[in-house]
Amino acid sequence: MFGSLEWSTLQQLWWFIVSLVGALFIFLTFVQGGQTLLLTVPDSEDENLSAFYL
Repeated sequence: MFGSLEWSTLQQLWWFIVSLVGALFIFLTFVQGGQTLLLTVPDSEDENLSAFYL
């Protein structure tokens, strides 16, 4: 399958795959961080104000 491709084409394919995996990792890291922040959102205005007076 890859035996007929030249080295430059294989290098471009390899870096495309590596970049895609890296971008997916970064994207999922941001998604996980956003979901973690959702747990810290106060349910009411009283909880929101009480955080400032601790």
